[in-house]
Amino acid sequence: VYGMSGLVGALIAGAVLAALGTRLMLLARDAGSRRAVLRLLFGRASPLADGLLGFFWLAMLAVMLSGAGALGASLGLSETACSLVLASVVFALSLGGARALTLSNMVAAPLVIVVMGGASACSLVYHHAELEPMMTVSSVPSSVLTDSVYYASYNLAMCLPALSSLPAM
Repeated sequence: VYGMSGLVGALIAGAVLAALGTRLMLLARDAGSRRAVLRLLFGRASPLADGLLGFFWLAMLAVMLSGAGALGASLGLSETACSLVLASVVFALSLGGARALTLSNMVAAPLVIVVMGGASACSLVYHHAELEPMMTVSSVPSSVLTDSVYYASYNLAMCLPALSSLPAM
C-alpha cells in the first residue's frame, strides 16, 4: 500500500528501535530498574512519566484484547472467547515474570519476522514492485522520517519494562 516510502519507513523505524533499544538495555543494566531508568531519563518528572506509561500499557492491552476479538470474529469464532484466551495468556506470562516474557519473545519475534517478511515479499511480487536503489535520508519525505521515529519511540516506550529487566537476567 505504501510502496517504497513504506519500506524505507519500516527500515528507518527498525534501525531506530534497534539502536535505542540497545541503548536502553545498557542504561537499565547500569541503573538497575525501570524506575531508575525513568529517573535518569526524566529526572523529577519520572513519576509523571511512569504514570503516563502505565496508562499507555493499559490502553495497549485494551487494543490487543480488541484485536484478538476482531480476529476471532473474522475467523468465525467468538470475540469474547478469543479476547479471554489472549487475556489468559497475558496473565500467565505475567505470573511467569521476566523469564516467561523473554521466552515468549524468543519464540514470537522470529515467527513475526518470518510471517511479516513473507507477507512483504508476496506483496512486492503481487504488485510487481521493483526495488529501486535505496533513497538517502535527505530524499525521503519528512513525514516518512518523522513517522518512523514516532513509531519506534512509541514501541520503545511500550517495551520499557521488558528491556529494563533483561540485563538483570
